Order: sequence, then structure tokens, then C-alpha cells
Amino acid sequence: MDSFELQNALNDFENRMLDGSDNTIARTALRRLLFGLAGSSMSGSLGDAVEILASQHNASPVASTVVLRALAVDGLVQDNLENNLARNIVSLVERGLPGFTDFLGMGKKKQTFEKLDLLRGAMAWVNTQLAPFRVSYTTLTSMIEAKKKILGALSHGRLLEFGGAYHLSEVKDAVISVYSGLEDVSKVSSTLAADLGACERAIDDARRLATQYPSFVTVEYLEPWLQCASERLHEFTHSLRGRFTAVVAQDWIGEDLPKRYPLMEEGRELRILVPFRSDGRGAAMNVRVSVASESTQVLFLNEEIALGNVSPGKFSVALDVSIIDACHSASVMLGIEWGEVGTSERQDALFEVRVLAQKSGINWEAYTYADPYSTGPAEGEDFVGRQEQVQTLVARMVRSPMEPSYITGQKRVGKTSLATAAADQAGLRDPKGKLSWHYILWGQIAHEDPRVSLRQLGEQIEEFIVGELPGNAAVPRGSYDGSLSPLMKLSAAAKASDPDRRFVIIVDEFDEMPQDLYLQGNLADTVFGNIRALTTTSNICLLLVGGENMPFVMDRQGQRLNKFSRVNLTYFNRATEWDDYIRLVCEPSAGFLEWHPDAIAEVYDLTNGNPYFSKIICSKVFARALRERDIDITGEEVREAVNLEISRLDDNLFAHLWQDGIHAPMEEREPIVLKRKRVLAALARCFRSDVPATIANIYERRSASDINEAELTRVLADFVSREVLVEENGSYRTVLPIFQLWLVDVGLTRLAADALSQDLAADAQRAEDAARVLSEELVELTKNWPTYRGKHIGPEEVRAWLNQRPGNHEQRALFTILKATRFLSEADVLQRIRSANLTVLGLVEAPVRKKLTERRNDIVITYVDGEGKSGQKYASLYAEENLISTTAILPPSSFQEAYQRHIEQHGVPKVIVVVDDMVGTGQSLAANMKKFHDKNLASLSAGGSLLFVFALLATDEGQKYILQALSELEYSSIDFRAGEIISAADNLFAGDKGIFATPDERDRAKTVATDIGATIYRNAPLGYGDQALSIVFPSSVPNNSLPLLHSRGKGSGPQWQPLFERLVN
Repeated sequence: MDSFELQNALNDFENRMLDGSDNTIARTALRRLLFGLAGSSMSGSLGDAVEILASQHNASPVASTVVLRALAVDGLVQDNLENNLARNIVSLVERGLPGFTDFLGMGKKKQTFEKLDLLRGAMAWVNTQLAPFRVSYTTLTSMIEAKKKILGALSHGRLLEFGGAYHLSEVKDAVISVYSGLEDVSKVSSTLAADLGACERAIDDARRLATQYPSFVTVEYLEPWLQCASERLHEFTHSLRGRFTAVVAQDWIGEDLPKRYPLMEEGRELRILVPFRSDGRGAAMNVRVSVASESTQVLFLNEEIALGNVSPGKFSVALDVSIIDACHSASVMLGIEWGEVGTSERQDALFEVRVLAQKSGINWEAYTYADPYSTGPAEGEDFVGRQEQVQTLVARMVRSPMEPSYITGQKRVGKTSLATAAADQAGLRDPKGKLSWHYILWGQIAHEDPRVSLRQLGEQIEEFIVGELPGNAAVPRGSYDGSLSPLMKLSAAAKASDPDRRFVIIVDEFDEMPQDLYLQGNLADTVFGNIRALTTTSNICLLLVGGENMPFVMDRQGQRLNKFSRVNLTYFNRATEWDDYIRLVCEPSAGFLEWHPDAIAEVYDLTNGNPYFSKIICSKVFARALRERDIDITGEEVREAVNLEISRLDDNLFAHLWQDGIHAPMEEREPIVLKRKRVLAALARCFRSDVPATIANIYERRSASDINEAELTRVLADFVSREVLVEENGSYRTVLPIFQLWLVDVGLTRLAADALSQDLAADAQRAEDAARVLSEELVELTKNWPTYRGKHIGPEEVRAWLNQRPGNHEQRALFTILKATRFLSEADVLQRIRSANLTVLGLVEAPVRKKLTERRNDIVITYVDGEGKSGQKYASLYAEENLISTTAILPPSSFQEAYQRHIEQHGVPKVIVVVDDMVGTGQSLAANMKKFHDKNLASLSAGGSLLFVFALLATDEGQKYILQALSELEYSSIDFRAGEIISAADNLFAGDKGIFATPDERDRAKTVATDIGATIYRNAPLGYGDQALSIVFPSSVPNNSLPLLHSRGKGSGPQWQPLFERLVN
């Protein structure tokens, strides 16, 4: 016998013992088991089997335990002097359970009959040890107080030795998990709903042990204890009734959904998100949604959605739809029912939802190459907002005498746009209408020789002024070698030529000038002396623009530039500039994109109002709209666009945050930049690890030992003063939220590539950083996933799931597993069900219907995996696809009675269909079919109907096993089909490298999966039968898939949270 057959033989023996079968029947089952353990054919008496086992070199612990179990029943093991049964039993048990027999004191007995008497009493000691399981605990508290006694008994070394055959270590793990759940529930914390669900799952999992391994341990001790635990749990939660109410309400106003969808595109498949909220103090328990629509133009694919428990707050129901015909709207009724903690009563609510279409007839080609969100300087009407700063600058330009100014702030906050917009406005508001302006970018005149740069600056200003004067004006030409003084003469000549003519000179990137032009020295003193002189003229106004170094430049020549007024430009202020910000987002794409308020707020939250990065995000949203042909923009679309693009943003977009604001000679700047990068890398590691970014944590995660704590503190203080970081309660975060997202996603790797270049010992750290799963990878992975239990599992959920493992290499391994995961959508399920159409297969004739509403009753459908399991759901779908009456779906728990009633009303059916979702090893279905067969054999034989077993999927191994098992049943009219056969190659770790790039990656991933899986199912960490599949159905995951996908960890520590959690029935 193989291990599965031996377990079945043990189960059969235990079932005979438990149901009080006649000793002859029980003895036959015992003989079969012992001969199987001996590896011999079942030929001979019970004594012969024991003799074979006693003679083997390695005595069987399982056989020893089973014999002790049998000895406790009077007359079951009959002594036989001819085959020395007593002596063989003693010999077998002493060698099979040496520690246990020593504990019983057999070493002190010399006679065989004395030793046999001790062995006959062994079960009495076992029952005494397990007695605490049979106590009737009256409260949850008393049950928890018994934990020490129960776990102490299960931890007894001799009991564990004896109980190996009965999976006592698994029983112990299950009891620990249940106790962990009971203790969490008793605390009545904010996670009560999750705790209650976890506890119910632990009880449900423990009960499966009694089904999988029926024995006196699981049936007579574990099951009563679990029943007591379940009752005390429900009594306790019932006592909380009224304290944790829940109300499900729509999270939009009116009937129409705020977001419009492209319903006018025939043949398109969409996912419609319907926003709800769960109000109240408690979670909405076991939320279920029914979907009904009479629309013939839009097909709603979800009919029933099981959401599980929903915590207080906002949530969405995802509806998968297919556009049959273009339409302007589609209505659907959503019926939602839910429970509350502490009561078995269910609440319900009905919501009428209308989905409106987006505008049609859009010329998509016309927008293909459009760039409405250009990040270049905005001029004229393209400049949005900043009215207060604009008016300030305009007033200084148009008044007489004109007042010089300088604009400073971080790069990419709109300084250049502000300067040019103000100059434009000043030209329009000049009383004489003769104010003109000229823009000079320092890069246009930059030269390695500062004197050349100075000369070109003077020449550009002169050329501009001369060009604005009448052609016959006599103006002197100047030489600007080492001085701008000729501009004074030019100013006077221009005034003489036209007293009303005035000039505004904008010099951008002024702080990029060579240090020789502003640090102390003859040339610098001359230049700034000239600039001061120009500010005294009445017809020339200087407007200087610079970044974070601008104050430093101005301070070096402070006495000479005291006439300049400073304008500090920062991000848009939500409180005072919100209307301007809305214009910044909406106006460039007006007439094309429809921006919802939550989308605008999302852009602001990601940028903190930074105009440059706001435009960057808007441009990505615009590109997404073109790509997806979806012009209705909500916060969801903004988040999706950012998640996709964050990994692609170039370093140069953020470089000013670590490169600017360094007031030091050029040769001293690079070491400062390097240290800044190292600090940002350490900060990013804190963000990735989800630990507070305190100085201590940042210091611990630095990769360069040459940064001491004092230097780290100085760099952080510098970042705070420059408003790159903000410090709150000792923890640091970025002022620009999108910068933090970039750091965590890809910035750390890119910064570390430079910042660690001098650290030869940092190779491992760099490799770890580089293994990070990027946001764009998560978006690409999840964008085409079908919904699972009515939810779209997106990048945020996957990131949270990955983050349960600390290392990037481990997260990369889990990500590779997800990439190989196979999803069956509702449409895929229906397609496989259609492949088993009984008419197409020739098993029944096509029905003759007088009305379209008629359904056939000559076919009966059932399922054998239990109530509330996936088989029940797919039985309903099978009935609908085959036009079978729902009254012909018969529950397995009362199949005989329901079957007889069906025959009385409709006659003997032609086919009895048994529906299942997945056949992995085939063992579970085979065992369930045998139970169904044995229980209903008389009814099957009397009717002679075909018993047709159908599974959506089956492995090649499972198909072979179930076909063999069905052929061994007495009833012969049985057939099996599967919608699809899966090969052994679908095992994620099959072959040399499985789905992975290298054998090493495969081994690493298998280790991770095994480590996680062992905390869920210790004996099946890679799924039932170690098949290591990765398959997800629309509302469940088969147990042959990796447990890390579908089940929570057990035990008292942090529990693994699955991505596709299976519901508790």
C-alpha cells in the first residue's frame, strides 16, 4: 500500500471502532491495515500479520499504536498460543514505541503476560491525558484558562510518540491556532471582525482533521472541544450585540454613478467600480452582493459576489461587464446583505445603480500627438494662478521709479513662468503702453571665461534696448569687457530719445553664474556695482530669477543689492490657491478630459501642489486616457497612471533636491552631493521597510560607514531647511510625496548606484536594492486580472502582500509566482462548463421547450465537496448553461430524500451530474465519490441513471487517479470529464528551474513558498499533494495551489495574510 492507501485503511479501522462495529468487522479492518503496514498481501490471520511486523528489523510505530488501540477493546485481539500473539505484540510495541513502553514501566516486568497487561491499560492513560478536551467549558474565559492544561497534555513527549499515527502534532498545531484566535477575539480590539474571521477559519481548519483523519483523537476529543469552542465563541460575540453595528450605504449621490464609462464602444469589456461605505463601529460580516439587470445592451457577468468581511470605511464592488450594443446608459440592481458581530440576523439593502456613458465621437487621432501639459515655461494665457505674486511684481514694474526684484525657490515651481507672466501683465498695464521686456537665460551666455559671459550679457541687453528705440535714435554703443557700466549711458540715451519708454530685463538662472562674478573680488565687485547703478535708473528694471542658491548669491553682495525685493515661490497652497490649482489641472485638457474633484485632489496629494510635478502627473493621466480610451478621470485613474509611470520617471526630475542649495566652491560640492545621496538612500530603506524614518533607523540603514551620526544629523537638518524633508515627532518624510514614491520604487536603486560606487563591500546591498519589484511591474501584472470575489486586486494590494517578506529577493520570488498564476474569469468558467454540455456530448437529447422559460428536469445535479463550497456554486452555473431546473440541484446532505421526491415528480433522471471545480491529486474527489456511492448505491442501482462526474480543471495525475477509483466502485454506469487537463509541467517548481530563470532562483522561491506554507499547512506547504499549482478561480482558490495565495498563517506570531483569501463557510 502507498501512504494514501494506508491512511484510508487506518481511517477505515478507526471508523469501525468509532461506530461500534462488530468485533469481526473491526478485526477484518485491523488485519487489512496491519498487513498493509507489513508490506504483505492480506493472507492469514491477525496473529500472522503481527508476527510479520514483529520480525521486521524496523518496528512500525504506527502498527504499535494501532495494536495498543485494539488491545483496549475486549475480544478484538484474541490470544493464540500457536502463533505466540502475546509475545509478538510485546516485541512489536517495545521496539516500535520504546520511550512509551519505558514510561509505562515495561522494563520492570519480566513475564510476557505482565507486559501485555500493562499494554492493555495504555489507552486508559492516553484517555486520561486527553480528558481536558472533554470538559464542558461554560465561558470563553474558562476555555482560554484551560489552555495551559490542554497544550501541556499535547506536549507530553510520550503522548506525542504514541499519537504519531493519529497526527497528534497536527492536532496540537490546530489547537494552538484556535487558542490564538480565541485570545484575539477576547481582547475586543479594533480588528475584531478580522480576529473573528481568523478564529472561525482556525476552527474550520481544525475540523477538517476529523474528516481527513477520523480517529478517537479527532472524533472523540478534538471535535467536542471544537464544538465547545465554536459555541463559546458565538456566545461571546452575541454578548457584543449592538456594540458593533454596521450599515452599508452608497458612497455617491443620487442614482447615477459619478464616473462615466465608455458604453458606446460595442464589444468592449469593462470593469465598473461601484463605491460604497460601511458605516458604524463594527465590520459588515460576510457581505454578499447579488447583481440583477434587465439590460440587453450591457451584459453583467457577476451574478453573485461574496466580499467576505468589510471593515468600516469605503469599499467598492467591481462589476465585470461586456458591451453587447452601444448605449447611453445601463441600469443594474445591487442587493447587498451582511451580518453584524454578535447576531445571526442578516441585514440587507437594495441599490439601484445607473451607469452613464462617456461622450462619443471623439477624434482620438487628433489628440495622439497633443502635449497639453507641457512642462516648459508657461506664457500668456497658459500661465495659471499665482495672482498675488503676479500683482506684486507687476506693481513694482509699472510704478515710477521701477523697482527691481528677484524670484527664488526650488527648481520646478514655476519661477520662470511667473517672471514672464508678470512682465506680460506689466506691458499690458503700463500707463503709457511703452513697457517692453526681454528674457535672458544664463545658459545662453555661459562661457568658461566669466568675462566673456559678462560681455555677452551686456551686449544682449544693449541689443534689446536699441531694438526697441526709434530707428533714428542716436544711442552710444558700449564695450562690456569687465563691466556693464556702458548700460548707464545707454539708459540715459534711451530716455532722451523716448522719455516714456521703459525696459524690463529678466535674467533667469542668475545663480548659475560663475563664482568669480559674485564672490568677493574686483570683477564681482564691479559687476554688482554696475547692477546697483542700473537699479537707480528710471527706465530699466531688473528681474533676476534663480533657484536655491539665489539667496546665497544675493547675500554675498548684500549692500549693493539692498534695493532688490525678494519673491519666494513655493507650491500651490490648498487653502488660498485651490481655484487656481483646479485651473492648472483642468484647463489644458478642457473639452477632452473630464476631471472629477477626487482626481484633482489626488494629483494635489501626490505633489503637495508642486506645479511642475502636477503637470507631469496630468500628462501621464492624459496618456493613459488615450491608451485606454477612457476620458472620465477619477482618483482611481490618477493612481493607476502614477503606479505605472513612477518607475519610469528620470533621476533628473528630482536631482535638484540633492544637488541644489550647496554654498561651496565647485570642487567641494561633489562630496556633499554624495553624502546627500547616501542619506536619501538610507531614508528610502526606512520607507521600504515600513519603519519610522528616525535618525536612529536611518543611521542603521546607511550603507557608507564614513557617514557618522553627526554628519547624518547635519544633512537631515539641511534637507529640512531647504524644505525637501519635513520632521514630525522625530520622524522624517519628504515634502514632495511623489518623490517619496519614486525613492521607494526605483530611486533607491539609482541613488545607490552612484552613492555606493566607492563602497566595495556594498555589492550585496546593491543587489538587494536592485531586486525591488517596481510599481510599473505591479501595474502591468494586475491590469488584466479578472475580479476575485467582486474585488479588483491591484498594485497596492499586491505590494502589501509582498511586503510581508522582508527581503527584495524574496519579494521578487513571490512576484515571479504571481506572474505565473493562472486566473479563470467568470467567462473562462462558463466556457469550460459549455464544453461539458450533455447534449453536445451525446449523453442526452436536446430539450423540446414550448416556452423560453422552461427548464428540463430529466437531469439531476449535485456536488460532493460540502455545503457552501465551490461545487455548489458551479452546480448552479452548470444548471443554467444546460437549461436544467434549479429544483433539480440536490444537496448532498439530503440527497436520498431529495432524489426520491424528484423521481416521484419527474421520473428517473437520465443523468446525475456531480460538479467539482478542481481535481488535483484526485484523492479528495475519489474519497467523496466513494462516500456518495456507498450511501446512495441502492438508489443509483434502482434507477440506472448515468453518474456523470465533471470538473472544471483536472491535473493529468488527478484524472488518472479518479478514473481508477471510479472503476473500482460497484456501480458501473459512471463517466468522468474535465473542462481542461493540466500537465505536470504546471507545477511551479517542476524540472530543473520550473518557471524561474535559473535553478538558484527556483530553489530560493521554493524555500520561501515552503517557509510560508508551513505556517499554514505544515504537512502540505506547497499545496495538497505537493502539486505547487498557482490557479485562481473567480471566488476561490483550489487547495492544490500554493497555500500562501489563499490562506492565513496559523500560530501566535504575525500571521501570513493571503492575497486571494478563501471564505470561511
